[in-house]
Amino acid sequence: MSTSQVLQRLYSLDIYSPDVPRCLYCLFRSDDEEQYLTTLRGSELTRLVDFLDEILDVIPNTDDIFRRCLHKLRTLCGHNAILPSSYTISGSLSRVGDDPVGGGGFSDVWKGIHNGRKVCIKDPRFHVQNREAVKKSFCKEAITWKRLEHPNVVSFIGVTQNPLQIVSEWMPNGTVREYVNENPGANRVGLLLDVAEGLNYLHASHTTHGDLKGPNILVDCTGRACLADFGLASVVRGLTSVLVTEVQGYSGRWAAPEVLGSGDRNTREADVFSFGMVVVEERVPSASSVPWSRCRRL
Repeated sequence: MSTSQVLQRLYSLDIYSPDVPRCLYCLFRSDDEEQYLTTLRGSELTRLVDFLDEILDVIPNTDDIFRRCLHKLRTLCGHNAILPSSYTISGSLSRVGDDPVGGGGFSDVWKGIHNGRKVCIKDPRFHVQNREAVKKSFCKEAITWKRLEHPNVVSFIGVTQNPLQIVSEWMPNGTVREYVNENPGANRVGLLLDVAEGLNYLHASHTTHGDLKGPNILVDCTGRACLADFGLASVVRGLTSVLVTEVQGYSGRWAAPEVLGSGDRNTREADVFSFGMVVVEERVPSASSVPWSRCRRL
């Protein structure tokens, strides 16, 4: 069957139908699939993107077809600078205060309120001429973030389109460095194990962090460390109008030697090196208090 015929067959099925995985395999193996899908526009493209998003909600993330669907959704959204309709948040969203509470090389961070709930609003900075390129990368990374669910990964809530903003879980204790400075007796080994478990989950989910460092590790209301901003640095990678020293500097104090040499940091090995630098950053005083029962699970 042609790609068009397979799609019509898929759209006629209930998403819980046992025939859906078989049809998806047919779709991804169709001879004209690559060319056909890249020509979709308007309502046809929106329909496919929303359909794949719905399918990912019901397919176990351990299945091979889940990974294929996620890859295809990332590709389509990145190429066309769009997101499934479910990603756009509904209800009221407002910023708290007149100034951002933080920021980095490519965004301002605001405390916000979404439907009565405290949230983090990340507002990317970019010039008009780079807007489309930023949006394409942003959409691709947002697809990944929504599908990551782990106690040690900051939860993705959604996006706003105008202006383009990322809305995520609010972390009341700030960065891990701020938390340790304010709580000298904090269990640093436990916090590092949180980071290791979060990083292990990302790698098991075929995702690299790309910018692991203290400022990108946040602490929730229970004192648990959570990873943030994984992959989001690639939103501005290569865009020369966005604070070049920050983008091309790759957070040098945490970066692996090969990253500094080549600029390619999307590897698990580079993440592990950066984790080692986070350990040094936290200056763990002794290994005598390490809860080894947790380490064995990593």
